[in-house]
Amino acid sequence: MMRKIIILLFLGFAVGVYANENQKEWQDVKVGDTFIISEASANEYQHLQFPKRNIILKKGGTPDYKSVEGNRVQVTEITTEADGDVIVTLERTDGTKFYNRYKTVKANISDAVSSGELVE
Repeated sequence: MMRKIIILLFLGFAVGVYANENQKEWQDVKVGDTFIISEASANEYQHLQFPKRNIILKKGGTPDYKSVEGNRVQVTEITTEADGDVIVTLERTDGTKFYNRYKTVKANISDAVSSGELVE
């Protein structure tokens, strides 16, 4: 019985340390850091918060995900949500707009990098 308690305490401690280290990793992102947008994991980006295709069309943009791939983006703002997620605002470094309409886009940095949508 005592062995099970010790094992559970050790596992709980290990999970806590791992979660804390993973969170600290993206707390180090600074304004001015640059990333490259890579290929979408599905038909659309999951962790980069682009507007939906029909909204882009209604606003007069061109909804082509190929035009976004390979673009270098720069972090312009960093916010932390109540649940601990780090949300960054990204802007293209060349000054042009996403889909010829949107100047910035938001992204959950830890999820976007771990899924491969953003590359350092």
